[in-house]
Amino acid sequence: VLALPQSTASRHLAYLRNAGWVTGTRRGVWMYYRIADATLPAGLTGALISHLAGLTKGKEDMKNLDNYLIARGDTACASRK
Repeated sequence: VLALPQSTASRHLAYLRNAGWVTGTRRGVWMYYRIADATLPAGLTGALISHLAGLTKGKEDMKNLDNYLIARGDTACASRK
């Protein structure tokens, strides 16, 4: 979805996990991450999503994610809209 090597995405997610911004759950060989709302200041999650949606690369990434989830038939992710 992000057009990054897996090792780069994993390293960046590890930085965010260590900072307390995301939490991770391992299911088999896969890691599933989510924003750690409880540790972020109130409103920051919405502000981040709004800001990213306004960036060209952020729009591309969100569109790629939506297309990926549609192709998989995945309904596990909460809507960002």
